[in-house]
Amino acid sequence: MFSDKHNDVYLLKKELFKSSVKDKFKRCQIIADKVADFVRDQRPDVVICEYPHKGGPGWSTGNITILFHFCGVLQANINLVGLPVTFIPVTEWKGQVPKDIMNKRTEKKYGTEDSADILDSIGLGHYYLTKRSKDQEEA
Repeated sequence: MFSDKHNDVYLLKKELFKSSVKDKFKRCQIIADKVADFVRDQRPDVVICEYPHKGGPGWSTGNITILFHFCGVLQANINLVGLPVTFIPVTEWKGQVPKDIMNKRTEKKYGTEDSADILDSIGLGHYYLTKRSKDQEEA
C-alpha cells in the first residue's frame, strides 16, 4: 500500500497473500478473499492489479488461465467492498525490462529486499502513482 500525498510516492505497508490449498480455483478464491479483507480494513484510495499478458511466461504452462480467473474473482471481491480495480497490463508498466533488472531498481528506490512477487507489486504501485501524478499535472 502506498501514499502519494504531495506527489511524494512512498511505501506504507506490504503484505503477501498466500494459500496452500492445492485446487487452483479454490486457492484463487481464498487469496481474493484475503485481499478483499485487507482492502476493507485499510481502505485504500485505489486497488491496482497487474493484468496478465497473453504469450507471457505462464502461457505455455496453462497458468495464464488461472491468472485471468484470479483477476475476475479479485475484481468481484473488491467491487463488493465498494472500490473499483484498475488493471494495468504488464507490458505497460514494465515493458520489455527483465524482471530481475526491474526488481533491482525497485529495491534501490524503496530500500527493501523482498521476494520477486512483492517487488513486482511495489514496482506496479510506483508506476501507477507516478503516472497518475503526471496525468494530474498535465490536466
